[in-house]
Amino acid sequence: MMRLKKINTVLGLMLIVLCIAAGTWGIIRQKTLKNKHKVCVAYVYKYTAGGRGNAGGIWIDYIIEVNGKTYSGSSLYRMSDVSSSTVERYVLHKTLPAIYNPANPSLSSLMIIPRDFNNNGYTFPDSLSWLLPYFKQQ
Repeated sequence: MMRLKKINTVLGLMLIVLCIAAGTWGIIRQKTLKNKHKVCVAYVYKYTAGGRGNAGGIWIDYIIEVNGKTYSGSSLYRMSDVSSSTVERYVLHKTLPAIYNPANPSLSSLMIIPRDFNNNGYTFPDSLSWLLPYFKQQ
């Protein structure tokens, strides 16, 4: 019984370390993208709203082309920012701005809401102003 408790403790600690490492890796990737990136055009081909492990979120899947090579990416948006019906009607199968890391183009992020542009040092473009009425928070 005592041996089982020790095993469970070790497994629990390993899980915590793994979660911290994954979180740190994600933060490093985002900082790398924010510090060094180029703007490109992305084609949105799919989205997934809600579901197991994704309550309150919408994953928007897109592709970008860099130097003749295609890369796929996904960006997560909160349902408090944009609804699935908005994505379905106004984002899906559209070309929209994205940023990517020139050294690692698979590291990319879609830019569709004003916060995306602000967080990356850009102003929201007039060419996307037609989307503003469909966002929940501007």
